[in-house]
Amino acid sequence: KELKERGKDAVYGRDISRYQSSIGLNINHLDNKLGYLREDLNEQTNDPITYKVTKGQLQEREGELNLLYKRLDTYKQKLSQSTEAILRSAKQELAPKARVLGETDETEGLANQQLLALQDKKMREQDERIGVVSNQVGVIKNIGKDIHSELGEQHKLLDHMETKITKTDIKVKKETKRMGFLEKEAG
Repeated sequence: KELKERGKDAVYGRDISRYQSSIGLNINHLDNKLGYLREDLNEQTNDPITYKVTKGQLQEREGELNLLYKRLDTYKQKLSQSTEAILRSAKQELAPKARVLGETDETEGLANQQLLALQDKKMREQDERIGVVSNQVGVIKNIGKDIHSELGEQHKLLDHMETKITKTDIKVKKETKRMGFLEKEAG
């Protein structure tokens, strides 16, 4: 953002030296942060089990970190440019750009390699989501099988109980008749 402000000031003939020191500090700060991220990524690569990361996730993070380093190098180069070069660059950057048909805010201004990397990232994310859905469908399938099995067992128990109840009902009716006979004889 500050580079664009610097470019605007250059285009309009304003003094840009006040931005150079501020941008230089921000670039150094960003460089330090990227160094910490590189160290963290190296630790995760050396011990993926502890950090619970997959090889694909590590590769994705490595790619993103490399893109950040490339951007940092671009900013360093812009910072070291002469005022005339900054003026030319700012005019080019600030000139309105025509959007290519089908291009989105996310893809605007990306080079082919960056577009391929973005597409690859999105496809990996979709594959991960499909994997999660597939696992959930598998779990639901197993639950369905368990329910079916349990219902079968319950059905057998109910049939067995119905048979026993029918037999008991017949015995109670026989005994009731017999008691009726005994009452009449005792009568």
